[in-house]
Amino acid sequence: MNNFDANDIIRKLEEDLSIYKEVTNQYEQIMNKQIKILNNTIEKYLPIMKWYIENNIVFKYPDLRLKSEIGPILGYNEKEDKLIVYYYEKRATVKVKTTTTRRIIEIYSPWNLIRDGFFLDALSGLKYLEIGYSLSIHKLKELMSSYKKDINQIEKQLHTDN
Repeated sequence: MNNFDANDIIRKLEEDLSIYKEVTNQYEQIMNKQIKILNNTIEKYLPIMKWYIENNIVFKYPDLRLKSEIGPILGYNEKEDKLIVYYYEKRATVKVKTTTTRRIIEIYSPWNLIRDGFFLDALSGLKYLEIGYSLSIHKLKELMSSYKKDINQIEKQLHTDN
């Protein structure tokens, strides 16, 4: 403790504070840029969201079985068991509890969405609006083909039994 120099410690703390302020400023700039990208992308997709709503089409998300009627799914928080959704009618990002019969909705700011690591998920969810029925059509065609084969196979068996 003989080498204790308060001035050295204060100098070091001031250096750290200066670096901290610089890094915090850079962090906020990056966050603001991501928020701007997210908001611009949402704005771009508003007419498509409106079309979904007007045609009573549920919003889906890649690799999720959960659906939303209020707007596109921007992500899923497994820990909280909540969908992150852009609520079209309210023009707000929200979290929706998935395991309750009545919808519990809480506002979820774009800042928090990005801070929590859902930026790329949100952009994927918005881009997924372009898919529409394409995947469903493809899956249905595959099912129909499989069912037709089954029917043909059964009909052959029935005809050979006679």
